[in-house]
Amino acid sequence: MGAQGRPEPARHRRSRRINRDPDAWYGGQPHHCADEVFSDYRAARRDPKVVHAMCEDYRAGLTIDRRDDEADKAAGRKLGCPVLVAWGRHDDLPDLYGRSLDRAGCGGGHAESPSEVLQLRVATGRR
Repeated sequence: MGAQGRPEPARHRRSRRINRDPDAWYGGQPHHCADEVFSDYRAARRDPKVVHAMCEDYRAGLTIDRRDDEADKAAGRKLGCPVLVAWGRHDDLPDLYGRSLDRAGCGGGHAESPSEVLQLRVATGRR
């Protein structure tokens, strides 16, 4: 129950559940990336405000952002500038967005495979 005796919204329950033990929830190992990067990542995921923002971002990505993307696609709207999208090879973005994203997956993700991300940037002329 929330502070006013009303049921707590599910999105707040998720944040509270994660904040009980963020290291167990998010996992990750320091050997997957540079010590400094992992230290910053661990500090961020231990901040309840960051966890709440991450949950809201994922929620929006699967709801309103997705609807907006579909509406843009149906209307034939596309970005008018070059874009490089990179994600972890084991991420679900290609499943969510289709074959248009099947070319640039890299390693375990941007923090775990910085050299692959750099190679993608160089190969596509991004700096």
